[in-house]
Amino acid sequence: MPCDWTKAKVSSDAENVYDQLFLSSFSNRQVTTVFAYGSLLWNPGFKAVRSQRAVVQGFKRRFWNLSFDHRGTLDNPGFVVCAVETCDPSDHIEGLMLDIPPNIFHEVIEQLDVREKCGYIRKLARAIEPDTGVSLGLVFIYCACDSDSILDVFMRPKNGLDNTQEELEGIARTISTAEGASGKNIDYLMRLRVALGELGSVDIHVDSLVDIFTSF
Repeated sequence: MPCDWTKAKVSSDAENVYDQLFLSSFSNRQVTTVFAYGSLLWNPGFKAVRSQRAVVQGFKRRFWNLSFDHRGTLDNPGFVVCAVETCDPSDHIEGLMLDIPPNIFHEVIEQLDVREKCGYIRKLARAIEPDTGVSLGLVFIYCACDSDSILDVFMRPKNGLDNTQEELEGIARTISTAEGASGKNIDYLMRLRVALGELGSVDIHVDSLVDIFTSF
């Protein structure tokens, strides 16, 4: 099995905040928000108290995580997006801040940890308002866990953070045929593009894969 995790990894700062939230009253909680940038945009699995457009800096959205369950199988894995941390403030991902209902906060986080179990780590990131850059506070974000232990599920290109045309074509071909428990991989790609369009957001990586697929 390429990834036998039962749930997502958790960074130390995110775990500390989570523990503090567990012990605090609802009125004192400061971080009860998850950042949606992939399938959480259209299928969060819970009804958010509030959703708001936001940007997290220092990340890029990439179709680099192999999916052996949701959008593929062990024999024919698909690709799903991950937030790749670059630590470069000029890099950013636009998505939605989803406020989790306080009375089911821990239940939702536990469910998301299982949902994002293969190759992801839950971290803290600061979200900002897309147009003004004003800080909107800290959010939980499930991003790529870039470690030697998961190289079989995290497909970083040889030249860093940008895929070659050949690599993009390979990803698009994989997406065009893969299907898992959550449906066809190509439906995931197309639904993501629609969701980003509804936000008024442009992602060159996502658009490039769609353009390649439609050219097959």
